Amino acid sequence: MNAVTIADLPSAADRSRSIAPGKAPSPSDASVAVRSASTLGGSLLLTAMLGFVVQVLSQRHLGTSRVGVLGGAESLAVILLGLLSLGLETYTLKEVAVEPGEAKRFVPGVIAFRGGLTLVVVALTSLVLSFIGRGRLAIALFVLFGASRFLLQSNDMLAACLKAVGAVRSLPRVNVTSKVIWAAVILVGVFGGVGPVAVPVGWVVGESIKFVILARQVRQHLAIRWTLRNQHVARVLRASLPFTAGVIVAGWSGFFDTMLMSFQLPDHEVGLYRFAQQISGVTFLLGTVLPWVLLPLASRARARSHAEYINVIRSSLQFVVTLAIPASVLLALNADGIANLMGREWRPAIPALRILSLSLTTTYLVIIAVMFLQVEGRSWQVVRRSASALVSGMLVNIAFLRFGPRWFGDGGAGTFASLVVAGVELLTVVLLFSLLGRRVWGRRTLTAIGWTLLATCNIVVFDRLLVGRAPDLVRMIVDGALYPVFLVLWGAVTLRELREVNEMRRSGAVG
Repeated sequence: MNAVTIADLPSAADRSRSIAPGKAPSPSDASVAVRSASTLGGSLLLTAMLGFVVQVLSQRHLGTSRVGVLGGAESLAVILLGLLSLGLETYTLKEVAVEPGEAKRFVPGVIAFRGGLTLVVVALTSLVLSFIGRGRLAIALFVLFGASRFLLQSNDMLAACLKAVGAVRSLPRVNVTSKVIWAAVILVGVFGGVGPVAVPVGWVVGESIKFVILARQVRQHLAIRWTLRNQHVARVLRASLPFTAGVIVAGWSGFFDTMLMSFQLPDHEVGLYRFAQQISGVTFLLGTVLPWVLLPLASRARARSHAEYINVIRSSLQFVVTLAIPASVLLALNADGIANLMGREWRPAIPALRILSLSLTTTYLVIIAVMFLQVEGRSWQVVRRSASALVSGMLVNIAFLRFGPRWFGDGGAGTFASLVVAGVELLTVVLLFSLLGRRVWGRRTLTAIGWTLLATCNIVVFDRLLVGRAPDLVRMIVDGALYPVFLVLWGAVTLRELREVNEMRRSGAVG
């Protein structure tokens, strides 16, 4: 695939002209979007599988308590340093897709600014942790996770620049290379006796290599020069402020409960819940790809025509739901088999893993709603409604999380926290989709959701029939193989739609 250059993007005149009502997204944009998704998704599928293997092997070797120490340090780093994400990845995807030259006016300055803030936050927090009596291991893990967060955020911004202009040809190799190095460092360190420290060290090494490669790529495709002269950092930070608030809300929703748990409960409870979070996160592949592909596509579609924009929303919803529901249900059905791979020590995490898995569908719906509301310039409304749901969940956790083990037994803190997560996600879906209104629900979208739910019922029946009659691994394979068959048989996904997607994926047309 040839990367899209700046010259290939629609001109200002192209973006302002209207198209016939009801017209689908332009073949050029649709082809680029589908091919970008398939290109990036293929590499992410490989890295997700590798991540799953590494997590199972390393966490099983470390045990629940040391995984709990890891989870507490990582959650604290994400909570504090997530503030420094500044919403700039979203801003980059939205603005650079329309005006590619904007990237060189802020990227180097923002990375330098964020690096300075990271040093200050890590240093001050380390002093506080030492003062309150946290051990050296916990502090060292926090510092290393802090460094990895800065590198990860920088790489997200650089990758967002490339995705915004469709220059994704090299990204799969970069993702796979850095992930293989990450896996090697963690496994060698964990099994070589280094202990939990090997995990954040693996992140630092892998993301450092990725940063060097991506820095070269953005210089090639977007003419970015690594100089701090003529950088419009203050202007960009003001423009990205609503995205910053949105990133904080999203980041805190996934880590506040773990951080709170690490200060209130034994490391064993934290480790069980962190395991459930990480395994359910492995299936979040589509959630990673969606913003890269849909934000630029939706921004261009809205600039051309309201009818085209609505068509993008409906098609996106249908696509996401018919993939998200099967992924959520398959993981929930096989949660016991995954826990059995880890050993009896990890079985108390099964209820949390099942609940978090089933809530993945609502998480995907939240992402869809947030993206389109941001494209419409309604980011502050997103923040207010999402924050209200998040604060409700945080207050419930503060009041009752410590009683989880008493109410649900071993691993009960994770079970309670996952129920709160599911409730917060469902409330957020209702609040955000009420902003989008009925226009997003086309007839074909609702029909596809209905047939997907019917196919899901079929799979649940088959899975329950296999419990106790087939090994866990065989059951997982049968479930995964039957799901696409039922989706096609019931018409949730039609053969014509599959052919159209494949044709767009193979298309080389870019303009």
